[in-house]
Amino acid sequence: MTFSTFRGVKSNEWTFYDPNKPEESSTLKTVVVVEPLEYYRRFLALFLSRLSYRPLLASSVGDGMGLIRREIPDLIILGDGFADNGELQLCLVVTNDPLTADIPIIMIHSDSGEDTRKAAFTSGCADYLVKPMTARALFDSVEKLIADFGRGHIRLPLNVPFQLGSSASGYSVSSFNFGEGGAFLETDSIHPPGTVLDLRFSLPGLERKFHLEGEVIYSSDSSPDAPQGMGVKFTGLDTGTQTLLSNYMEQHLSGSVSQPTDIPDSA
Repeated sequence: MTFSTFRGVKSNEWTFYDPNKPEESSTLKTVVVVEPLEYYRRFLALFLSRLSYRPLLASSVGDGMGLIRREIPDLIILGDGFADNGELQLCLVVTNDPLTADIPIIMIHSDSGEDTRKAAFTSGCADYLVKPMTARALFDSVEKLIADFGRGHIRLPLNVPFQLGSSASGYSVSSFNFGEGGAFLETDSIHPPGTVLDLRFSLPGLERKFHLEGEVIYSSDSSPDAPQGMGVKFTGLDTGTQTLLSNYMEQHLSGSVSQPTDIPDSA
């Protein structure tokens, strides 16, 4: 698996956070990543941007603390491997400073030992993951600590063409975002909540053509953050289809993008 970093990458499938656009910075939740390994910083930048968060990166404890005090982020992701257990010292400083004490910290550590885990929690971290962690484990931890409400299912800004109804009498729409449990369909042909729709679609990279039912859960008008459309929940999924969709979304959450460019450290 290849991890890459990017700044404002746009493709047919993905739209990412662009740190050079103030209007985007003001609407996205901020995550400060303090990690000495470039490989993991790149992975975390990709991961967070695909979840529509604003990642800010630092490679040292000092730079990370400066970012945290300047930005007051919604979440901190903290790696290990710093001199003199610097990650634990940073935890202590953050949790003992009234300005930053309420910011949750996820520690990502290479040591699975119980003593190190206890030391991390004693220092103030809210969650502890062991490297290498799965995209699912990281997603669950981030969503638990930062989201306004738990999404439960991975949902990403993936543009998927849908056919609603039969090929003869239906119509075509595209998803504004897509997840293992449903999609937000961009359309001005809004159905009321509770309507059951006949859905046909294919996913990039998969040969299978999906034919599912979906229930309209909500609709929304156009706004600066999202187009007009309706949220649809997939219903009646068999175990094989659910597993396939879950694996597909995890692969996209942690995989590479086609047009990567470097995103520098933010400190």
